[in-house]
Amino acid sequence: MSMIQLPNYFIAAEIAGLRSAVQPQQGLTNTQVDSISSAPSMYTKFNDNRLNDIAEHGTWVITQDYEGGDIYIRHQLTTDSNNGAMYYEDSVGVNLDEISYAINNVLFKFIGRRNATPGTVSEIYNDVFSILYDRTKADSQVTIGPALLGFNGLTVAIDSNFKDRINVDVNLDMPLPLNSIVVTLKAFASFNEAEALQEVAVSTDAVGRLLSVEDLDE
Repeated sequence: MSMIQLPNYFIAAEIAGLRSAVQPQQGLTNTQVDSISSAPSMYTKFNDNRLNDIAEHGTWVITQDYEGGDIYIRHQLTTDSNNGAMYYEDSVGVNLDEISYAINNVLFKFIGRRNATPGTVSEIYNDVFSILYDRTKADSQVTIGPALLGFNGLTVAIDSNFKDRINVDVNLDMPLPLNSIVVTLKAFASFNEAEALQEVAVSTDAVGRLLSVEDLDE
């Protein structure tokens, strides 16, 4: 059976569908891409250093480490690679968009239907607070974690110059995806010399004879 080489825009469409199918705050790094059966140029043409250079310039790389290996997303990236993880991690922008759409949908009902009064300000505050608070709580089935780690500084007030405008301001503590885990193992021995001899005593010599403490003393 001959292989069909797909243009990259088909793969981009699959990734877009995958993005819409998972939680907004969920990263796609290390996610397997099932529609591709082989990507040999990724391990024959490029090495890790070269792929790192490509990624640093804001390129979303789908790769394969060896023949027959999984095809997966190397790192979910946006094209803004110069302003830190809040900009280059794709899930952060998606998460922020989802929150802004949710707030917009709730506040749209006020425009043209309510006056800018203290009562309206109070209702808007409560609605926005509820949306944000709900996103600090993750459903038990959502293992990725909540959409927000927290928020502070929520203020809702009538604009001082434009009295027909209400301003909403808040600081959002956004979660970042877990992209790496560093493990440091530090080994040490706490036994004394006598214990060390006893440990050696149960080992064998070159001919397989069990060494005894007396043998060691000799």
